[in-house]
Amino acid sequence: MHNDTSESPLTFSLAQIASWKNQGLEDHDDDKTASIPALQRGLVWEPKKHELLWDSLLRGFPIGALVVTPWSERLRKRSENSSSDTGYHLLDGQQRCHAISLGFEDPFGPEAKSEEVNTILWLDLQPAATLRSTRNFWIRATTTAHPWGYQQNDDASRLNAGQIQGFLGSPGLEINPASPGYRRPSPVDLWPAAVSAKTPVPLGWLMRLATVEDEVEFWSKLADRAELEPSKLWAVKVVEFCRSNDVPKEKQLIHKAVRGSVRVRVVALEAPEELMEISEREKSEGDREDVSNIEQLFQRLNTLGTQLEGEELAYSMIKAYWPELEAKIDEASTRRMPPARMVSLAVRAALAKSEDRRLPGHPTVSRIRAIAKTGEGKKLIQEYIENDLCRACDLVDEWLSYGLTLEKSGGLVPVLVSSIAINSREVYLLLLHFANRRINDGIQDSDEWRNAMRALATTIHWFAIDQAKAVNLVFESCASETSVETVGSALRAAIDQAYLHPIPEPGGDEDSSSHSEVSNNDPSMSLKQFVTAPNEADLAEWRWGKLIWHPDDDAGNLIRQRQWEGILGLRWNRELLIYAQRAFMAERFEDYNPQRKDLWQDQDRPWDFDHILASKYVHNRKDGAPFRESAGEWAWTIGNLRAWPAADNRSDQALTAADKISGNEQLLRNSFMLPSDEAAFSAGDGVRWNPEESVAFIGACRARLLRIYQEWYDSVRVGDLILTVAADSEDTENYLQFEGGVQSIQA
Repeated sequence: MHNDTSESPLTFSLAQIASWKNQGLEDHDDDKTASIPALQRGLVWEPKKHELLWDSLLRGFPIGALVVTPWSERLRKRSENSSSDTGYHLLDGQQRCHAISLGFEDPFGPEAKSEEVNTILWLDLQPAATLRSTRNFWIRATTTAHPWGYQQNDDASRLNAGQIQGFLGSPGLEINPASPGYRRPSPVDLWPAAVSAKTPVPLGWLMRLATVEDEVEFWSKLADRAELEPSKLWAVKVVEFCRSNDVPKEKQLIHKAVRGSVRVRVVALEAPEELMEISEREKSEGDREDVSNIEQLFQRLNTLGTQLEGEELAYSMIKAYWPELEAKIDEASTRRMPPARMVSLAVRAALAKSEDRRLPGHPTVSRIRAIAKTGEGKKLIQEYIENDLCRACDLVDEWLSYGLTLEKSGGLVPVLVSSIAINSREVYLLLLHFANRRINDGIQDSDEWRNAMRALATTIHWFAIDQAKAVNLVFESCASETSVETVGSALRAAIDQAYLHPIPEPGGDEDSSSHSEVSNNDPSMSLKQFVTAPNEADLAEWRWGKLIWHPDDDAGNLIRQRQWEGILGLRWNRELLIYAQRAFMAERFEDYNPQRKDLWQDQDRPWDFDHILASKYVHNRKDGAPFRESAGEWAWTIGNLRAWPAADNRSDQALTAADKISGNEQLLRNSFMLPSDEAAFSAGDGVRWNPEESVAFIGACRARLLRIYQEWYDSVRVGDLILTVAADSEDTENYLQFEGGVQSIQA
């Protein structure tokens, strides 16, 4: 089956590589089939790399060698597409092979499942001659994140809001992203916008005709294929191009490149079969099945490519030692978090014991190897992932996730749950531990417990000073009992020990908003009382820092810093804003899957944060306006932001709130605004020059900021769980000594 050392180097055609994923291609050869071994990472390439790789292939550029090893049961990936019929394991080159496979896919064919299509590669048949680029062939990617394509540059940067709006509103589409019923189109619903490609055609249609030598027949067959899609506007343009006699040079260039791809061979370096053998060092350390030779090769290969480290490396090693667990890991991570984070949490959750004082640390590669050497440790992790992980994750979802029913209405949308898992992994680990214990103890959860878990997770996630210490304090405090009371007591202790910022009450209608009428050193003061709005007299000099730092009041400054500096970070907390808009977010972005890092990078999320009062009225306006700085202090807070569809984000324009919302009650609710807000957020240039309009804008921002905070505070009932703790002089001293607590807000 495999090449002898005296034979020519092992090579694969592009169609052979594509056939590993796309069954039915003519060049499929069982002897030249490679599978992805368990220790390979997931997909990480962004669209521009797919585009540039195919430009290289069509131009005949080498793309580097793959690394394979003969098929082995020990490296077998436990999945349907990996069997003893496979000739090789692919050790290096997965991302390139996936990109090649994408170039042969027909996303509109009868075998395609539209709901599974995340990326489509297209070729622009008529790119503009004036484009400044290193490319010869304009391969265009459309993705779940960007179903309208990318800019015509080598970086494949995102289209701006105006370009997206213009495309969606064009004849034949006429999609309005601002309409209440808007749903983000999928890649099969759209095609590259005109600013991305003039005449796009699926690259897979071309590559499946690569064996057609006659140029006239080639274009005739392509036209025939396009005519099978009469409802697609882009397909009509493809037919026009194929039937036209006016573009002979363009046709010749494309046909020659596609035909040339048949001759392209990707060299594969064969790692010796001895790599499957147990090393002498391993033999001396015990007789056990091991993959350390392959492990070392894989790590060293990746130092030459996209290097693995941290959780990604640990994930690959765990899959190497427990390949049979990959399906369960993938199931648990789907729509929650990247698999590498899930498996790291799973190993720690499996090892967590209630009698310990702290949760287990992150599993290093050496720790994983040590666990795998012992039957008990390996069995413990295997049984947990196989039997308990998905149940625990489902229960955490039940506690945290938003839904339309009353008991779920205070929950979190998926992006916030994933943010906790990704950015506050200690918090998510604690939740998994609680879930395991309550499942094993047969405890039925009440609405009070669900609210407590939402309050616990978001409070530590957003307001921790030392997250790990706060989590371990809760973990230790709940060693004998997981109840609302023990969780609440632990959170209060975390505030006492300065692991967690004090959580103030929002404040009621009776609370004053006048800075001069309250004592800023009162530890029981509400957020509404502390966050005061300026009047016309002190408008020009108002700054956030002055809420805490008063002249000649060092003792009061320290108390206010202890009580307020950390909590005031909420004014920038966009996740808190998303929570307030959760009903709209859940409805509008229900297809958003935060697990897929290759599709949804941070800048590719389907929403932006729109300045309700356009930022142009305060940003970089050096015109001597007396109230620019004070208004600007508020304009960048979440009081003046709303999470809004990226295709309809007009924050870089001069449109006022009245222009954008126009009194529409649904848009007001979606924006978490009141009808009375609209006029104040429509001040325009008056926010810098007119004291009445500036005060009105700041007052509206303040009121909305407080409503956003109160929406979280009341919905998760955090006030029932945590009693506000007074900060006396001793507490303040402890806080200031805690890891350099004093950080002046004056800067």
